Amino acid sequence: MLKWNTANFIFLNLIDAITTYIGITTGKCDEANLILSNLFEINICLGLSVKMILAVLIAILVNKYKPKLFKILNVIFMVIIFWNLTLII
Repeated sequence: MLKWNTANFIFLNLIDAITTYIGITTGKCDEANLILSNLFEINICLGLSVKMILAVLIAILVNKYKPKLFKILNVIFMVIIFWNLTLII
């Protein structure tokens, strides 16, 4: 069963993926992660898919070993989403 912080983490990653997609397709922002940015250059859907798979794997590991870490990770992703939105708008 997913805990509240785990579900929030996955939801925030989904919003990050959406805002990243909008930003990249409109040309207003780029992927900051160097590894993922190479995948985005090949195919944006491939990059977003890998990004979401990694997010789910990280969520599983954090949920198992360090569930309190979700509070910090969720705040980080909220800041990333805010940053994406400021670039898009």
